[in-house]
Amino acid sequence: MLTETLTQLNLPAGYTARSATLADVPAITKLLNRASLQMIGVEEENEAEVLNELQAPGLDLQADSIAIFSETGELAAYGDMFALVKPQVYPMAFGRVDPDHMGRGLGSAMLAWSEWRAQQHLAAAPAHLRFAIRAFTFGEWQPSTDLMTGHGYTLFRHAFKMRRDFNGEIEAPEWPEGIRIETYNHPAEAEAVYRADIDAFQDHFGFIHEPFEVGFERFKHFALEDEAFDPDLWFLAKDGEEIAGLALCRKWDDEDKHAGYVATLAVRRPWRKRGLGRALLLHAFRAFQARGLTAGTLHVDAGSLTGAVRLYENAGMSVHRRIDRYEKVLRDGEEISTTALD
Repeated sequence: MLTETLTQLNLPAGYTARSATLADVPAITKLLNRASLQMIGVEEENEAEVLNELQAPGLDLQADSIAIFSETGELAAYGDMFALVKPQVYPMAFGRVDPDHMGRGLGSAMLAWSEWRAQQHLAAAPAHLRFAIRAFTFGEWQPSTDLMTGHGYTLFRHAFKMRRDFNGEIEAPEWPEGIRIETYNHPAEAEAVYRADIDAFQDHFGFIHEPFEVGFERFKHFALEDEAFDPDLWFLAKDGEEIAGLALCRKWDDEDKHAGYVATLAVRRPWRKRGLGRALLLHAFRAFQARGLTAGTLHVDAGSLTGAVRLYENAGMSVHRRIDRYEKVLRDGEEISTTALD
């Protein structure tokens, strides 16, 4: 499929492109880490995580990836497009260029490929729906900002990576009346956790309702098959038999193995504004500290519709990094994702 558009990529002399394969995972991981060291000063990836991502349900690696090689056979750039949520109206483009090959037009080539691939997803999307390619970049890396804006992308949202370093004992959580905290029972509670997670995150900016089977399969892959998954770090706040809120944590942050990572913190509508989110977060931090970890991190939408940023600041966290989110609208139409609360 990629061969159909190679002539449109305008690759510099000596460079060639093809779809990525799983055999490329070591080279992709190396490239991603070299790029992140250049961009933010840390390595972000390991081979197990990259392999897990490229085996995601619904990802067609042959159609949804591009690997660009120098004339010496070195991987010079890598890109992919995740279009997993159905119906798909916001495919997510991703790309990185090895520092030794920056400034040669490879980023522009990958954006051209992304738009070509997005046009194919556009053709399959319901004709009345708004459709845009989306991408993100680190706020402090100006070359990516210039690349995105120069190709017609518009900044539409920010996200934050937030962090709390554990300096001293973490305060005990105060649980709302009637709430008890339990540790996830694996795998018996997987479906219940997913349903509670989706119920809470319908109020998250960009959320799109999709068939249960599709979403649950992806949840199991990314959450339960993650090498940093530990069921003892999944905490469920229950009111009777109902899951009122949850904190699903990973054993480590990919860029800092001394920090625990809160992958999901969610409180369902009937139990909000009672301090449950803060209590869950502090409970997770205390669990991290008990394991000898020295910090806790998470990502959050900077304009969170439910006020999550304030909650995290109230629990002692601060902004560690800003992520800028861009989009290029290919078709105006009806908006089906969450953009505001009822």
